[in-house]
Amino acid sequence: MTSPIGRTATPGFLDWLKGDAGLAGRLALSWSLAGGLSMEVVLVTAAFLSGNPDAPSLPFTATFFFVVGAAGGFLHGALVGIAGRAPQVQLSEAFRGVEAAGLWAIPTLLMGWVAALWISMTSVAVALAQVGMILMVLAGWVACLLACSWALMEAQKGLRYAMQRWPERRPGGPLVAIIFATLVVTFVWYRPEIWFTDLQVSAVGALVLAFGATVWIALPATVFVLHFLHQFTAQSSVWGPSQVEETQG
Repeated sequence: MTSPIGRTATPGFLDWLKGDAGLAGRLALSWSLAGGLSMEVVLVTAAFLSGNPDAPSLPFTATFFFVVGAAGGFLHGALVGIAGRAPQVQLSEAFRGVEAAGLWAIPTLLMGWVAALWISMTSVAVALAQVGMILMVLAGWVACLLACSWALMEAQKGLRYAMQRWPERRPGGPLVAIIFATLVVTFVWYRPEIWFTDLQVSAVGALVLAFGATVWIALPATVFVLHFLHQFTAQSSVWGPSQVEETQG
């Protein structure tokens, strides 16, 4: 009979989401859920502001926007979580957390998809004024609020560590801010239409869209471009502390 003494218990998928080692997984999972539900809220809000509140109630449209937001949120949450892992957390541990998040995303996003469909029925609930439907829609909005709160809580630590690990943060931060300001002006001036709908975003929608494009597209592109440029300008003080400061540090 083999003695259990000295055996190391293998962490389960839930254990890989705990503590500092599970930050990457929690970021991926929370951003995925919040991203899907937030996209639904943006769609519903844009529909109300444009005077066509029934547009988001189509199941295909609601599902498409939820899937896009959830997939984008998971990818960006995983990248931020891996880049923003705590100093004592190994890269392999962060990847295991993301793997665990992928497993837990299946039931989590299924419930999130139901909440997204409830949110998409906001205009119908208002028009019919049925208590049961109104409560259902309110539950969807509360689920979105809770998911976004969870995502923001997890993002605080992850983004702080990610900025500390980003060697090009000195030129990168102002550059991302300039891109965001440019997108805001562009989207306010040329109001884009939302995919698969005839809805044109309002001024508030343009601001939200610019923020999303900055976080989801411009920021990752800026990180990669500056990383490659850094290879050619590594001796420039623009990219970080000078050699004297590094020696003194």
